[in-house]
Amino acid sequence: MLLALLPHLTQPQKETALEEALRAVRMDEDLIQQAEMLDALKPYLSLSELEKRVVVEEPLTAARAIREPRRRVEMLVVLLPQLTQPQKDVVLEEALRVVRLIGNAVQWAEALLKLMPPMPERSRQCGGWEVG
Repeated sequence: MLLALLPHLTQPQKETALEEALRAVRMDEDLIQQAEMLDALKPYLSLSELEKRVVVEEPLTAARAIREPRRRVEMLVVLLPQLTQPQKDVVLEEALRVVRLIGNAVQWAEALLKLMPPMPERSRQCGGWEVG
């Protein structure tokens, strides 16, 4: 709802609304929802490079702390759009390593499918067969 109102607010109102939204995002305990909300707010934020690193690094650090591999992969995938290309490459490799830790075959396959869209074409080949 906030996103729909932003274009109609004055600049000081926008700044206040965005500050409140960022505070609310940080209070949300669901890390995946937190990352999705940050991604939705990102186009409206005029952040310094330091602030951009904090907005991305905090959720990335939180994602890396998740012990359950399936949830960690989900969080890493959600964060991918917020990353620079070099960061994306590193996080994709990390997510592929984490996928191997998933013991349930169905969850393993679901996690791999979530990684397919952001994966570069060269990485989608498996033994001469193209995946995806």
